[in-house]
Amino acid sequence: MRSRSKRPFYSKPPKNNTSGVVGVNEILSTSNGKKVHYFQATWSENGKARSKKYYITPNRTTQQAREAAIQHRLTMVNKLEENWLSNPDKD
Repeated sequence: MRSRSKRPFYSKPPKNNTSGVVGVNEILSTSNGKKVHYFQATWSENGKARSKKYYITPNRTTQQAREAAIQHRLTMVNKLEENWLSNPDKD
């Protein structure tokens, strides 16, 4: 059985992280001349970068988008951590 202390997931946000949560970023940009604002949850799965975006819309506030991204990130990390801990032969 693998140790939780040696899991391959970051727990401290980098210096440039403005959301305060590892793997959750706030994006403000322009696409096709329109301003877009969203929070993005990111994680790595089988060595490939994955992400899910939560746009801020009239029906979703900034706080709701941020919380949804944080929740999705935590769900994915927990799922991957369980898989990692249950498969001790793979590295």
